[in-house]
Amino acid sequence: MEELRTRAVIALIQAKHGLNSQPKVARFLEVTEKTLSNWMHERNWPDDEKTALLAELSGLDCEVLMAFHAAMRAASPTSREHWLRVVRRLQKTEKDSGPDAINYVARKPERPMLQRLPGRPMA
Repeated sequence: MEELRTRAVIALIQAKHGLNSQPKVARFLEVTEKTLSNWMHERNWPDDEKTALLAELSGLDCEVLMAFHAAMRAASPTSREHWLRVVRRLQKTEKDSGPDAINYVARKPERPMLQRLPGRPMA
């Protein structure tokens, strides 16, 4: 599940969108550099809105990434393990569900990219 760690997701976004520095990534995601650094060092995790944006921008499955982040934010080891089981089940379902089986984690989003509103506060 290393491909779901925020550092790996950010690396996908950087490569996909030609962003060669953390300040550029932070501006692109409309967060502060400190917030981005905290995510990358796993001091905290993106909220659900930002997780959906990360999934969309990286091409990862939104439900899988949401479940993974819920696992990482879980307060108890039991909750974390339950969420990680959900992640594995979602990945297995995607893997077994047709011609896209080889690329089951990094699939294209099914809906258009979220629009950023001008003047939105930084997360």
